[in-house]
Amino acid sequence: MKTVVVPMDDRPPNYQLVSKIADLNCLEIELPDKNLLGRYLRPGNCEELARWMLSREADRFIVSVDMLSYGGLIASREDGISTRTAIDRLSSVRELRRRFPNAEILLSSIVRRASVSVSSAGSKELWTMLNNYLWLSGNERIKEAEAVEAELPRGFVGRYRELRLRNHEVNKECLKLVKAGCADLLVLAQEDTFQHGPQERELAILEDMAKDYVIDDRVFIHNGADEVIQEMLSYRRDQEYPMEVIYDSPETREK
Repeated sequence: MKTVVVPMDDRPPNYQLVSKIADLNCLEIELPDKNLLGRYLRPGNCEELARWMLSREADRFIVSVDMLSYGGLIASREDGISTRTAIDRLSSVRELRRRFPNAEILLSSIVRRASVSVSSAGSKELWTMLNNYLWLSGNERIKEAEAVEAELPRGFVGRYRELRLRNHEVNKECLKLVKAGCADLLVLAQEDTFQHGPQERELAILEDMAKDYVIDDRVFIHNGADEVIQEMLSYRRDQEYPMEVIYDSPETREK
């Protein structure tokens, strides 16, 4: 069985390690040229990557929506891609199903982290302040949250919320792809979040949609980010993996 993988970006966990896992499990995989993928602050070439994906032949396709729609994980948190463009780029998944009706198509999409990316001392300060603002807001400490917002750049929080909404709309579109039979499985991965963070409302909406669409057996919420595609390589339809979890203390279990 051959698998085509569209990774989240070109970092070792998403490219080199994926290749090694395939080798260890004697799996035949094909990855795109690294030059097509996002590299740190440089977005990948979404259009060319979609053309590459559609030109392959395989039994299974494992696709990072963050790469396909935005150009990578970092790009998924940045300006530059409209909601319409990000959703339109998912039409390549519908075309993939049209060309390969019997192939398995597995999607991974990130539920946006709480704060922004950190690439400098200035962005680290913004990361800290925004996390603080979101934590205070989530815990209904409104006056304190407003005081933090006043210290952030003008319009910063508003634009952040617009980008969150864009990503949320893309995740809702992914559910529609599963409902339409264009994808067989979707993992919504959440990373760098906290209790009462903005992701909780989004995840509740996505869970309700999955239940309404009667696809909740094919849509999973998962902690992490890079691990998802690695784990999808080992996924087999209709196969269960019994597992026992042992905790080192009751406190760890609760956490």
